[in-house]
This record gives sequence, C-alpha cells and structure tokens, in this order.
Amino acid sequence: MTRGEVADLLRVHPTTVSRWVKHGEIGYYRIGGRVLFRSDDVWAFFEKHRG
Repeated sequence: MTRGEVADLLRVHPTTVSRWVKHGEIGYYRIGGRVLFRSDDVWAFFEKHRG
C-alpha cells in the first residue's frame, strides 16, 4: 500500500502517516525510493492504537 492508501484507509492526512514512519510507529518497506506498507502492518498498527 502507498502512503496515500494508508491515509485513506485510516482516515488521516498523508502527513500523519509520514510522521508515524519518521518516528518508527508503523512498519514500512523502502523499495526503489518508495515507502510502501503491508496491510498486515497497517492493521497491527491500527489494533495497537485503537481505543
């Protein structure tokens, strides 16, 4: 998933997703200069922070 797709899914601004990446709060992969996210990592982040 891209940063924009994660932002849409979690209903936050893409800048918020970038901040989570910068602080190591959400798992991501860097492939060819692109930051990508696995859906499993996004849902694990969601479960950890919901409430």
